[in-house]
Amino acid sequence: MKTLVPCLLSFTGLSGAARYRQQASQKDCYSNFDGKMLLSLSPCSVETVTAMKDMLQSAGCVDLTEDGLSLPRMGGCAEERAICSVEASEALVKEFGKEVVVVSPDAGAQLRDAGGLPEQYVEPASISAATLSSTFFNSFRGLADQNSQVDKAVQASNGAAKLEVIGTTWEGRPIRQVRVTGKGYRAGMPRVVVTFNVHAREWVAGMSGVYSVEQITAKARDDPSWLSGKEVVLIPMVNPDGFDYSTTSERFWRKNRNPNNGNRCQGVDVNRNFPVGYGGRYSTSRWVCSDTFIGTGALSEPESKAVASAIDEAPNSVYLDVHTYGRYILKPWSYTNSPHPRLAEVDEVGRRMFSAMKAIRNNRFQYGGNELLGEASGIMPDYTNGGLGFTFEMTTAFDPSTREILPSGKEVVAGIYEAIAWSSPPSSGPSPSPSPSPSPATRRRRRRN
Repeated sequence: MKTLVPCLLSFTGLSGAARYRQQASQKDCYSNFDGKMLLSLSPCSVETVTAMKDMLQSAGCVDLTEDGLSLPRMGGCAEERAICSVEASEALVKEFGKEVVVVSPDAGAQLRDAGGLPEQYVEPASISAATLSSTFFNSFRGLADQNSQVDKAVQASNGAAKLEVIGTTWEGRPIRQVRVTGKGYRAGMPRVVVTFNVHAREWVAGMSGVYSVEQITAKARDDPSWLSGKEVVLIPMVNPDGFDYSTTSERFWRKNRNPNNGNRCQGVDVNRNFPVGYGGRYSTSRWVCSDTFIGTGALSEPESKAVASAIDEAPNSVYLDVHTYGRYILKPWSYTNSPHPRLAEVDEVGRRMFSAMKAIRNNRFQYGGNELLGEASGIMPDYTNGGLGFTFEMTTAFDPSTREILPSGKEVVAGIYEAIAWSSPPSSGPSPSPSPSPSPATRRRRRRN
């Protein structure tokens, strides 16, 4: 029998008009959506997008896009989802006709069944101290299980890896990194830093972090010469507060859990809180309730400070930040449309990672820059301390099937291996320059992490 990670929500009933169907006395992170409708939205014009967004906002619907409903960059109609009350859904269908389709009359049940809940991990009795079981990746796991699996991987590395605490969250949780240092490494030699699960709702990213720790620590243990003269630092869970809240209370929560001085809206977007381009115009907000709220200042958050400390400790060759969704390998810069001064190197390692990740199961990854998802100001991969910063976007939804967990982990590891193999001594080249104004062609994008 599957054991689900317990939820901390108290039950708030829905009206009879919402046709709420109570499924259990204990609620979960999808319970807010029980009895509401899951909609597919496919507007095909700017005017329709604007009108539809206004109705979604006024009706209090949950928009399951990254930065709001918009048309695809390459043209055509949007293909997005939203969760609305029955009354709001009926009004949207009446107003927009076939451009709004009811996918399910019970969004909570639909999303719960499709994406699953974190399940408590029960380790097989036959597992050995040096062999970690892939059954861990058959389901999503909660924070405690992910931490435990990372602990086991480091312990099984026979000293090849070290587990370190680099910060403490608003709610008192440790922010941890795994350091794997090759023989002869000194600061200034090739170094790769990888972060995972910055945004709370991106569960596949965190599971990929655990998988990456398992694979990389085991490889370093079994082949001591592999990382000679190099270092790899993995932060498998950047946002433990937000992730835990997402798994127990609000499935699509994005930010950390900064109480914002008692404001009714909590959280800061850690991936808009970095100094390079901080407070810029691209995919950011100074409104505390926004999913892209930038906080009170650059590196104001304990999570961003922790990541910055890992990056600043020594010059880096490559920095990778793992997200969902979209199946992209995004190259620098994100905060500006100016070409990167080391563009030839960027494309060399970027295309190598792209080829390796695509080879795992021939997924439709795309490689590129702002032309794919648009600009973003103050993000982590633009803050690299001499290195080249990339974003990995895995899967095709924030709430994918559990079938995506292990293959996504394998894709991420394939990309990391290529970054390690390519890595050269970090550059002391030019620092990022101020962002120019965007061209009209780059102002509208579909979504951006």
